[in-house]
Amino acid sequence: ELTPAVYSEWYGDLLGTIIAKLEKMSLRFVDAIITVSPPIQKYLETISNKKVHLIWNYPSETLFPKLTKQQARKQLGIKGDKFVIVYVGTLRLDIALLELVSAIKHLSKNKDSKIDLAKLEVIIVGDGTLLNELQTEVDENHLNEVIRFTGRVEREKSLTYLIASDLSYILF
Repeated sequence: ELTPAVYSEWYGDLLGTIIAKLEKMSLRFVDAIITVSPPIQKYLETISNKKVHLIWNYPSETLFPKLTKQQARKQLGIKGDKFVIVYVGTLRLDIALLELVSAIKHLSKNKDSKIDLAKLEVIIVGDGTLLNELQTEVDENHLNEVIRFTGRVEREKSLTYLIASDLSYILF
């Protein structure tokens, strides 16, 4: 459910074009098409001439615990004066988590930065194939005071992390 531009960016022009054509051809043989965002829905409707169903890839508000940001932070042991960035999901290469760590590393080495890393906390919730590499990057660059990993947590707790955040790191 990606677009040809993404395929070409990831795999090069030739392979990207082949994958895009295979995607379009495969749509003729499906009973239903489901996607998670309106732009992709529109794209798939355009190339398939079929109705595309939209199911949001984000939890319903009714599932979120009824907590304020301060209550969520207290429950999770997050200091109230921090600016908190939270990522919740599978740790894999295409989510650009290594780039997030690299950006924090750059800020930590840039003496002219106006960002006080002591007031920043990045919380990465989840697990996946990239976990060890991310942890190594954080350890080797002495970023443990800024970036922390929780591992996989129950859904309600992951939603509590989102409530506690000032910014949710989401990459589509």
